[in-house]
Amino acid sequence: MTYTTLLPARMGRLELRNRIVFPAMVTNYCSNRGEVTDRLVAYHQERAKGGAGLLITEATYISPDGKSFPHQLGIDDDGLLPGLRRLVESVHAAGARIAVQLCHAGRQTSRAVTGLPLISPSVTRFGNDETSAMRQEDIDRVLRDYAGAALRAQKAGFDAVELHAGNGYLPQQFLSPFTNARQDGYGGSLENRVRFTVEAIRAVRAAVGPDFPIILRLGVAEPVSGGLTLEDGVAAARILAREDIDAFDVTAGMREGGMWVTPPLALPRGTHIEKAAAVRQAIQASRPVIGIGRITSASLADSFITAGKVDFVVMGRALLADPELPLKTLQGREEDIRPCIGCNEGCIGRLSRGLDICCAVNPRVGNEYRPLSRRAAIPRHVLIVGAGPAGLVAACTALRRGHRVTVLEKEAACGGKIPLAARPPFKEELAGYAAWLERQARDLGADIRCSTKATPSLIAELAPDVVLLAVGAEPVIPPIPGLAPERFLLAEQVLQQQGPAPGQDVLIIGGGLVGCETALFLAKNGCHPLVAEMREDLCMDIEPRSRAVMLLHLKEYGIRALTSCRVARIGEGEAILCTPGHAEEHLPCSCIVLATGYRPRTALAEALSYAFRVPMPDMSGILCGATTNTPALGAAQQTLQQLGLDTSGAALGCAVTYPLGVIGVILAIVVMRKLFVRPSDMPGPDAEHKKNIFIASYHLTNPAVFGKSVHEIASESHHHFVISRLWRNGQVSIPTSDRTLEQDDVILVITNREEADALRLIFGEQEQKDWNKENIDWNSVDGQLISQRILVTRPEINGKKLASLRLRNNYGINISRVYRSGVQLLATPDLRLQLGDRLTVVGEAQAIKNVEKILGNAVKSLNEPNLVAVFIGLILGLTLGSIPIAIPGISIPVKLGLAGGPIIVGILIGTFGPRMHMITYTTQSANLMLRALGLSMYLACLGLDAGTHFFETVMRPEGLLWLGLGFLLTFVPVVIVGVITMRMLKVDFGSLSGLLCGAMANPMALNYANDTIQGDNPSVSYATVYPVCMFLRVIVIQVMLMLFL
Repeated sequence: MTYTTLLPARMGRLELRNRIVFPAMVTNYCSNRGEVTDRLVAYHQERAKGGAGLLITEATYISPDGKSFPHQLGIDDDGLLPGLRRLVESVHAAGARIAVQLCHAGRQTSRAVTGLPLISPSVTRFGNDETSAMRQEDIDRVLRDYAGAALRAQKAGFDAVELHAGNGYLPQQFLSPFTNARQDGYGGSLENRVRFTVEAIRAVRAAVGPDFPIILRLGVAEPVSGGLTLEDGVAAARILAREDIDAFDVTAGMREGGMWVTPPLALPRGTHIEKAAAVRQAIQASRPVIGIGRITSASLADSFITAGKVDFVVMGRALLADPELPLKTLQGREEDIRPCIGCNEGCIGRLSRGLDICCAVNPRVGNEYRPLSRRAAIPRHVLIVGAGPAGLVAACTALRRGHRVTVLEKEAACGGKIPLAARPPFKEELAGYAAWLERQARDLGADIRCSTKATPSLIAELAPDVVLLAVGAEPVIPPIPGLAPERFLLAEQVLQQQGPAPGQDVLIIGGGLVGCETALFLAKNGCHPLVAEMREDLCMDIEPRSRAVMLLHLKEYGIRALTSCRVARIGEGEAILCTPGHAEEHLPCSCIVLATGYRPRTALAEALSYAFRVPMPDMSGILCGATTNTPALGAAQQTLQQLGLDTSGAALGCAVTYPLGVIGVILAIVVMRKLFVRPSDMPGPDAEHKKNIFIASYHLTNPAVFGKSVHEIASESHHHFVISRLWRNGQVSIPTSDRTLEQDDVILVITNREEADALRLIFGEQEQKDWNKENIDWNSVDGQLISQRILVTRPEINGKKLASLRLRNNYGINISRVYRSGVQLLATPDLRLQLGDRLTVVGEAQAIKNVEKILGNAVKSLNEPNLVAVFIGLILGLTLGSIPIAIPGISIPVKLGLAGGPIIVGILIGTFGPRMHMITYTTQSANLMLRALGLSMYLACLGLDAGTHFFETVMRPEGLLWLGLGFLLTFVPVVIVGVITMRMLKVDFGSLSGLLCGAMANPMALNYANDTIQGDNPSVSYATVYPVCMFLRVIVIQVMLMLFL
């Protein structure tokens, strides 16, 4: 079949191979400076290869204060041009055209993203920030930025620019009475409110000349009270049609009405087509009009185009799900197109949390730059148990890699829970995804056996090389008194139409996604549902845009709800509900439906225990030994005692696997270093310092700081920096906080690399000299100044902030760095000093002597060990470890135990002790002695607990199995996580080694890492993750034992 959508067409000055537009959707794939990355290039090239006619890059910020997202694409600087050219060339090579969307966020951002004040047409609040009303000079500056960005786009080779005047961004903020309360020429009447957009178009046209295409994305309606009406939006389009633009891209909504910006599954396809049609009619089709709103197929697009409603269509999420949608349609393979399910979870849902986008149905989104796995050299027989979405996707993946796949499904049909999820109103489309998955797996050659339960005998008969379990989840049944099986239905039973009958009053326990959708299903079928939810509101587990639509549907169907409400017990024909601050309520109900969540059918520890025939108590010890986690073993033994079980098996399992737990991490570090580590992955001897500290010099050219003191500038800025040197008239000095800065001064600033560019806006031009090189001759820089390290030894200094000592003001010295336990820290005013800190002080000789008197610098005074804090920590830690912690659904409370409690308290004292002027310093020798004593006592007690059966256990097959399991649990996860972290997260090998040692609670491996890797990165990262991982293991091991015993 020939589709008009897929035929060549002209969009104003722009000739396109078809009428499909891939729109500007923010990915968060760029660098934090807005640079194009390989990931972004591959992402766009994939859609171009798939057949889209025009690609429009994500909302691309034209000004630093117009940035909306942390890793958004930028076009505000000429330095970005090489990357932009590379992006354009990659799309052109695939036969598509590409435009860049010029965007200024206005109010729709945050100071945390831009580091700058927010601007908008009028004073308003957005999130936690208040915006400033734009002055005429602000408007003029932003218009110049639009023109400059358009010119860069032209230089980079883009085929067009799209001016973003929709979705709540700055031009729409001027157009909307919701955000524009101005009384000047840019506010009030519609003609005034549209003026900013008119001027932006004219500025861009003047910059790019008469022949370059300009598209206008125009927001024509807002779903909020007092917002832009469709009538005004269409009238604005009529005014804007007089300008020299090539097409209208019609959209609707803004952040407060996000369900219109990215319509979820529960809204109809072609959500905004009628709005686009209204614009096309208003402008008398004088310009091509692009329509948007969940358009998922060429046939749907054709229905809108042939009806004269739009000229082009946007396919955004549909091309995320399947970039080859246009190509497959041309080839007559429409059944092969992977459907978008409109869930918004992977794309806009992740973006709204500040993350990079992905796709719930297409795992390649964001991974296009990674090569596809090659076919297996030795094909295997893979048996997959479960034909739900996970099982079917796994089957397709294995088949594409050349394996033979058998799928066993106990139900009569494939799809898992998807067919049930498609039952509620507005979700019928989901069923198509389940059908597509099954069709793909069968077409690729999967042997799918429905109504077949996987049994040990059947698996043995099939003799697979690999078994994958994809057995899904089971409903959670809460322990409510009186909730007998005959008194309730599960939500999935209701969706299978197993009851209740129409007209019944139904109490639904649980107001999440499943509970609310079940309520809609029942209401549609004539029941009277009431939803009871423990949390403060309904649908808290749903993506925000889908939640907004769900709440509207619940209101439309008149569904009643009780929130912050707990079901205390179930009686005969009634439920007794408890709401904080109210008496118990007896609620008559003829039927109860449970929608209280799901849990996996198979947990990892349980699977290992039964698959390898290892009892759970022994398995807990193996896990503790494999992760060398002393507190977790103590907690496991404590839990086993509470359950009345023998603890020697756990101790024996730990004793058997502990040595290989230590060696396994070290071996994993050695293997990774030999096989995977590149020279660039290794940190330098001062890597952490270089990462955290950056030195730059600035030539003062900003009139705003002339005549202001150092203190005034620092207090007015939210950036962190220290002015270390001041050059004036050829003389160098260390400025005090009351020293004023003058024009043409040169200052040396200590900050961090991320702040350096921002400081150019405060001070002026950054000098080209690299002050971060190893070979800087500071003696020649300072001349009459000297540098000396001074040790903090006076107890009264402990816990004081550096600023409170006023050393720079009183003595004219500069503290550039602070060394603590071998780690270099930036000497910021808020830094609290601790006993034993070493300060690098620069200044005149007499001034440094005066500072010595204040700080102490008496090395002998630190030679005596201070054990007071140690014993206080032990007492408080033992107390904390004995406090029971109740976890819902588990009858026995968990405890941190005799080991976990002191560790947590030790961390807290180390963090907060100096603030209360508690001296936590002790000598290195005492520190090492306590460590060695603790380790020796632990090993001795472990040996006693393991008893006389240690050696005979090791020599038996059971012991060898334990050793193998322990080594695998240590070595394999460490290597896998290590390689992924190094390659995907770009963590240096020093920090990675410390992270792995800390995560496995392995100080011996840390010693090896410190001995073989330069710098303090291993120690710093170890200290960062060790407390959290230790705490989690102490809790998790107890929960596992209680759940599976």
